[in-house]
Amino acid sequence: MKIVFSWIKKDPWLAGLVVLALVCVLWRHNPLVTEIIKEHELVNQKSKLVTISYYYPAFGYFADIVAGTQPPKKEWMQGYYFGKPYIFHQYYQKAAQLLPDSDAAHFLLGFCQYYLGLGDMARTQYETAAALNPYFFWSYYNLGVIYFQQGDFLKSAMALTQALALKKVALEILFQNPFYRQIWRNLANPPQVLAGNLEQGVQDAALVLAACYLKAGGYGQALQIVQSVASGGHPWHQDLWEELHQQALKKQPPDDKLYLLLQERIPVRLF
Repeated sequence: MKIVFSWIKKDPWLAGLVVLALVCVLWRHNPLVTEIIKEHELVNQKSKLVTISYYYPAFGYFADIVAGTQPPKKEWMQGYYFGKPYIFHQYYQKAAQLLPDSDAAHFLLGFCQYYLGLGDMARTQYETAAALNPYFFWSYYNLGVIYFQQGDFLKSAMALTQALALKKVALEILFQNPFYRQIWRNLANPPQVLAGNLEQGVQDAALVLAACYLKAGGYGQALQIVQSVASGGHPWHQDLWEELHQQALKKQPPDDKLYLLLQERIPVRLF
C-alpha cells in the first residue's frame, strides 16, 4: 500500500487516469449499464430507420421491374411520376449512409446508380455488398455482368463462377432481408416470380461465363457449359446459346456482333 500511495503522490495525474479507466471498465461491465447501452443502440437504430423512411419511394415500381412489366428508367430513379415519389436513388443512398453494414442497401443503391449511368459507382456498391454478404447470388451476378461490359473478362468469370455456386441460397436471402421484402411483397406471387427470375439469372450467368471462356481461348470449358445448359431443356436466350455453341465447336472467340448482343440482352437485374 505504501508503494501505491508513494506512486500517487509522485504522479497524481497518471494515477487519476488509471483510476478513471478502472471505473469505466467496471461500469461498462455492470449488467444495468450494459442494458442501458443496448437500449440506446436500439433507439439509435430506430432513429436511423425513421430518417430513412422520409425518403420512402413507391416500391410497386421496383416490384414491376422484378415482375418484368416495367423496364428500369433513369428518370424514375430520382424523380416523381403522377405525384408519387420514385426517389429510389436518394432512399438507398441514405440507407447505405446510415446503415453502412447493410449489404442490401449497397446492392439496391448499386442498381439505381447503374441505371443512372454511373457504372463505376454501381460496381463499387456491388463489390461492397458482396464483401458484406459473400453468399448472395445477385451481387456476384451483377458484378459479373458489369465486369463483362467493361471488358474485364477474368473478373467477370470469377464473379459469375461464384454466383453459380450460390444459387441455392439466393431465395432465402431475399425472403429474410427487410430491404428486399419492401419490394417483393408488392408482387402477386413472390415465390413463383423470384424463382423464375433466379432460373433466368442462372442461365444468363452461365451464358456470359461461356463467352468469357471463349474470349480467353477456353473453348473446351465454354463447350462444356453450353452443353450442360442445353441438356436441361430449352435455355433462356436460346439463339445466343446456339451461337455460342457454334463458336465453341469452331474454337472461335465471340465476334463483335455476339459480344454486343450479350451486352444488350444480359442486363443488370434486381432479382
